[in-house]
Amino acid sequence: MKFFKLKNKKYIYLKKMETTHKKIIIFYYSYHNMNTKKLLEASCANCSNVELIQLPTERTDVSGYDFIGFASGIYYLGMAKEIYEQIEKLKGLEGKHCFSIATSGMGFEKFGYYPKNYIIKKGGLFEGALSIKAYDAFGPFKLIGGINKNKPNEDDFNNTKRFIDNIVMKYENE
Repeated sequence: MKFFKLKNKKYIYLKKMETTHKKIIIFYYSYHNMNTKKLLEASCANCSNVELIQLPTERTDVSGYDFIGFASGIYYLGMAKEIYEQIEKLKGLEGKHCFSIATSGMGFEKFGYYPKNYIIKKGGLFEGALSIKAYDAFGPFKLIGGINKNKPNEDDFNNTKRFIDNIVMKYENE
């Protein structure tokens, strides 16, 4: 990994995702506050090898991709049902490196691991999960104007890039 130091002593991660020849597809579902969509679009903005597919979609063949991601907000303590439905429909998932990303008001780490068993059942290789705290104004949080009002933010975008990069770098020479 390479880092570049700025004058204000912040470090910016130089993205491997933008320079790899590996093809990445990320299926995502984003609804309430569009946190997942914002996170992915900002994190993958300069990556010509990353394709973001909003669910629902008729797309089922992933045989031409090296890495498959699944991302969703957390709804009623679970990922969107569209994520699980998409995993079940996919062709060519066998032996593919997969990962998942969850956005939620609480940001519990376990949220990102929810699709793990579905991926493994379809023959995918589950490489890891990321959970990101995000703006939430659902239920009781609505009464106080929501929580995590400025999230996802630049740190979250960089953490997401780093997460995907780490997975890609492990298999760069395959």
